[in-house]
Amino acid sequence: MLSRWVRTGAYHFGRCVSDRSSLFVFLPLLLFVGLLQSTIEAIRSSLAPGNARLNEELFLPDNGRIRQTKERLSQFFPDGGHFSTRSWLAPNLRIIILQTQGDRQNIVDSSGLEMYARLRSTLERAEISTSRGRVSLASLCANAHTRSEERRHHCKRDALSLIGLLGEIQYPHMNVSLGPLDPMNSTLYRLINLSPLLAGTGVDGSGNLVEARLARMILDLPRMEWITDQEWSALDRLWMRAIDKFERRHESDLKLFFWSPLQYDADVRSVGKDTAKLVPLLFSSLLLFSLITSIRWRDPVRSKPWVAVAGVISPALGISVSIGLLHLAGFVLVPIALLTPFLVLTVGIDDMFIMMSVWNKERKERPEAEGGELMALTYRESSISILLTTLTNVLVYGTGCISALPAVRLFCLYCTLSMAVVFLFQISFFGAILSIDGRRELEGRHPIMFSKKKQSGSLAKNRSFASSFSSLSVVSECRITKFDISQLFGSPWCLLPISITYCVYCIGSGYALLYEVQEGLELSSLLPEGTRTHAYLTVYERFFTGGTPLEVMLPPGTNYANPSERYRILHRLMELERSTPYTSDVSCWLIDFSRYVNTVYGVDLPINNRKFVDLLEREFLQHPLYKDYGNDILIRNGSIVASRLFIPLRGINTTNRIAAEESLRESARHDLVLFDVSFGLAEQAAELPWTVISNLILAGGATVITICVLMPTLLNCVLMTWAVLSINAGVFGVLAHLGSRFDVISVITSLLSIGYSLDFSSHILAHFHQLRPSPIGSTLSIIGRPIIYSASSTVLGIVCLAPLKGYITANLVRTIVTVCVIGSYHSLLLVPAILQRFL
Repeated sequence: MLSRWVRTGAYHFGRCVSDRSSLFVFLPLLLFVGLLQSTIEAIRSSLAPGNARLNEELFLPDNGRIRQTKERLSQFFPDGGHFSTRSWLAPNLRIIILQTQGDRQNIVDSSGLEMYARLRSTLERAEISTSRGRVSLASLCANAHTRSEERRHHCKRDALSLIGLLGEIQYPHMNVSLGPLDPMNSTLYRLINLSPLLAGTGVDGSGNLVEARLARMILDLPRMEWITDQEWSALDRLWMRAIDKFERRHESDLKLFFWSPLQYDADVRSVGKDTAKLVPLLFSSLLLFSLITSIRWRDPVRSKPWVAVAGVISPALGISVSIGLLHLAGFVLVPIALLTPFLVLTVGIDDMFIMMSVWNKERKERPEAEGGELMALTYRESSISILLTTLTNVLVYGTGCISALPAVRLFCLYCTLSMAVVFLFQISFFGAILSIDGRRELEGRHPIMFSKKKQSGSLAKNRSFASSFSSLSVVSECRITKFDISQLFGSPWCLLPISITYCVYCIGSGYALLYEVQEGLELSSLLPEGTRTHAYLTVYERFFTGGTPLEVMLPPGTNYANPSERYRILHRLMELERSTPYTSDVSCWLIDFSRYVNTVYGVDLPINNRKFVDLLEREFLQHPLYKDYGNDILIRNGSIVASRLFIPLRGINTTNRIAAEESLRESARHDLVLFDVSFGLAEQAAELPWTVISNLILAGGATVITICVLMPTLLNCVLMTWAVLSINAGVFGVLAHLGSRFDVISVITSLLSIGYSLDFSSHILAHFHQLRPSPIGSTLSIIGRPIIYSASSTVLGIVCLAPLKGYITANLVRTIVTVCVIGSYHSLLLVPAILQRFL
């Protein structure tokens, strides 16, 4: 019933578009012009500096515990220590990885440490101009205009620079000692863990460090309000030139990799800039393809070059309008959403191919019909197919709009609105252009010269549209006979190879899904290849597993002067160290304070709270070896309000990130507060299975309901459900085999795969039940060529992203190409074979 209403409404709307073509051309153009400024502002803001922090937040779940943990820790310790803002993009960090190459195998021998010290000295003394004169890292850490608090937080002695002074080192720990301090020759020392700083290490039989192939030089910048981001960027550029010069001088021995949050921001923005540069290539490629497919060499009057141009321009205008609308609504255009034109534009072109195919069919069957009637029939016959694909795509991406992952939510929001607006532009602006060009065709005018051309009588009338696909023509004795392609699908010799190929397809997909899926998002995946940040992250992820410090806040309000409380805290820290394989040895201010008092005074810690705090503040935190512990102890009104410590993590990678977080939190129970920047990635990975499953259920359910409403038969629901599951199983299997990981990017591509897989089968099913007496042959004659054109144009459009070398674009290209190939296989072979066999 509803499908009949839709067809009737489309018939009248098509008549209206034909009668008022100029109006339906003018109104969409007016809307586009009105929102053009908003669209330009949205694109400019997405490419502006400073959006890297926003991009990092996009990949953290809204309901993740890491957000609450950060807020709780910030109440007591605003500065997060190693990561001052408790994020990967902490503005205080600059890191250089030194990797040996060639004949050099060791960075911790005398010559290697000399090169390390020379590079660090060069960077520390590099000066930039600021509002307060010329400054360098060395001067910031030494001069009075840097607050003592900032110097204590970030101006620390480099641990690797001490290796050459200490002789043999029991790796991974290094004891930094000062002494003797008493008659018994006792010394004060502090335990420093070198595992976050070295990789590719080797030890002798006694466990002493003898070699290391990689070292991390950490430069911790004190943040000064009077130094702007532009001036910090100038320092970064100065350092990069110095690093490049140093690397060229020692190219036979060292390879250097540089990390800077500002450089990360620039590299992320380069994705958007490079994507924007490829939009003209996309537009021109699709325009050329549409023009070629619209030309009829034997009958130029039936060629539709202007319709082909409008079919590409119309969705482009719709995408621009949707971006402008979302910008006015306050939504940020993130760089990943700049990929929307490459995905949505091809969907709009699919509608063009279908409408042009239906127009040609009606033109052939009703050669005497006038233009308005042909337009009305075109809208009526294509309405169910186009409306079904639009609704299913909108519903699929709409389910992603409720995802807990902001990146998925924003991407799907842009796709959802773009799909809806493009649909409106296609049935209005494009339909009006088709109507205007249709009148030109009915008048027999040439599409370029607009001069009337004489038709060759009955030969022109009897020329069959799409006979090359719907039937096989055999010429014998000047007589043309036609073989209905539906007979081909009924032949056992055709069904046998189709069945065999599908069995192989199912086995291969199942194997890939079971044994080749890799989990976890790598930070290098978010950046294009060839950038400095990508090179650094690739080396870091390969060699430095779990090298970030775990921040542990002890229970606030603890009376550390009470021996039983101290014992309880130390016992809990020992449990945290030994109950999980991901933590290194604990080094805590409380342990070092106890050793200090015992070494200097030969007594235990005082049990009087006032004396305890006084000794802590007056002596221990003033000692050169322990003064940076002042960052980890919050003292107010003569009592310790809160304290924390940092434990180096180890052995954490993309495969065990979730297990590591769960193990650490379980060990912490409810009295210790734990935080690590990798927890955000772990929570994101834990959210992915539920996100994918919920998207499949919601999208599948919404699709089935839509089909039931528009094409209410059990067969349609079963076939559509099977096609979606079968196509996506193959797509996910191929992606897993090609190296795509199960991460937030694959969640986005899974929605793309679901949406595109619905398009292929829905077109076949929508036309199958409208055509008789040979439904398969008639259906393929109308929809076969548009499906091939649509798949080809989609592949052509997404391949335009190939120049962008990176995981995100590679994953998108793989997904779209795979779903187009597998979708065409299902819609042009499997579904027709099933329909012909069982109906």
